[in-house]
Formats: sequence, C-alpha cells, structure tokens
Amino acid sequence: MLLFTLMILTGLPVLAWNLLPNLSGGIYGTMADGTLNIEQETLRIADDLQCPVCEGQSVAYSNSQLANEMRRQAMEKLLAGENEATIKQLF
Repeated sequence: MLLFTLMILTGLPVLAWNLLPNLSGGIYGTMADGTLNIEQETLRIADDLQCPVCEGQSVAYSNSQLANEMRRQAMEKLLAGENEATIKQLF
C-alpha cells in the first residue's frame, strides 16, 4: 500500500503499478474469493471517472494533480467502508 500511495502522491503513472511484481500479498492481490483488493477497486472506480482537466482521460490513468487527489480520496472512502456509488457521487 505504501508503494501505491507514493505513486499517487508523486504522480507516477498508475500503469506502472501493473508492471511491478506483487511482493506484499494481503490487500495487494486478488482475494481468495475472487474479489478485488482496495487498490484494484480504487483503480476500477477511477477508471469510470473522467479527469476534469485531461481531455479524454480517466482518473485512473491521468497524471494530473487533481486526478491523483481524486484517487487518494476514493481509496480513503473505500477504506472507510463507503460503496462505489457514494464515492462516484463525490466527483
């Protein structure tokens, strides 16, 4: 989670996350029952949101400061137990 958080805060492309080996287990991989972990769920939600400052780019793949903040907030809301619909209404 620390690596993902650093990527969000530093503005590195989220796509790079997919290129890194999964070294941590736990919340970083798909759960045994096939459900998504917090980071995967955050990216899935962010992919459905259009970046307000990037033409034709989703929040999941935008490097803008605003998109980084939106991803961070979405992850915080997921960790707090909020559902996808509630999170999308924020944006």
